[in-house]
Amino acid sequence: MVQIVISTIVLIDLATSLFFLLAFILSFYNYNKTMNKGNSWLIVSIVFVFTFIVSISNVLEWAEITSALDPAEDFINMLVVVVCVYTWYQLK
Repeated sequence: MVQIVISTIVLIDLATSLFFLLAFILSFYNYNKTMNKGNSWLIVSIVFVFTFIVSISNVLEWAEITSALDPAEDFINMLVVVVCVYTWYQLK
């Protein structure tokens, strides 16, 4: 039986995950009003999805369920920086 450890860090990571999901939904809802230059909405959505995955990975790790997603989380964190810089360059 898996015992889930609920700590302050797990709650903060869970709240972060929910906020990233809410931000993705709101950006999708306001797609036509806010993101009208090229593929910027698609790129911002990819960043939201990546950060959501990292947040869920942190919840699983800090709740001591599994840390199997740690290597993928490190890779995604590096990829988010590259995608953000590309988005900034595209919007210039």
